[in-house]
Amino acid sequence: MWQFRNSFIFSVDFVIQHFLNPCSMLSALTFFNRVFMIVATVVVCSPCGLVADDAVDIKNASRGAEQFINDYLSTPHGGYKEVIAWVNQRPDVFPFFKERLAKVYSDALRQDPECGYGADAVMAGIEEIGTKYKTVDTFYRRAHIRVTLQALAPAGSKHQVDVVMIQDDDGIWKVHSSGDIPM
Repeated sequence: MWQFRNSFIFSVDFVIQHFLNPCSMLSALTFFNRVFMIVATVVVCSPCGLVADDAVDIKNASRGAEQFINDYLSTPHGGYKEVIAWVNQRPDVFPFFKERLAKVYSDALRQDPECGYGADAVMAGIEEIGTKYKTVDTFYRRAHIRVTLQALAPAGSKHQVDVVMIQDDDGIWKVHSSGDIPM
């Protein structure tokens, strides 16, 4: 009987020290929680390919934003009317953006016929606008991706412009907002 009692006390002490110790329990729970979260993420996301689709969406939206801005900068524009005409003929721009751009420029010309808007609304800048832009950051939401582009040329230019891209019904990423043109 004495031996049974000692072994029972020993086993209770062992259980308390090693399994019911809050520090041991916390590390064990943290480890199992991490394992569970990783397994759950893989199980939920793998079949529907969400992670891969997100990366493809970000890549396509970034490429579209870069193409739009770099095409815009490589095309000479004489004035507001030429900019509006150029944007209106682009298939990679939502009609909303076209309407907002025309409104921003026409309202500015109405208020100040001599100076007009006084800046480049598409690029959100007056001076230090670069000639070639590359993606430096993206902010992904299910409804849109905000792509931040920064000037590569001329060297030392730090100008940045945000372009908001949204997918149309056919899955093509199009410009919804850029520079000073609101969403």
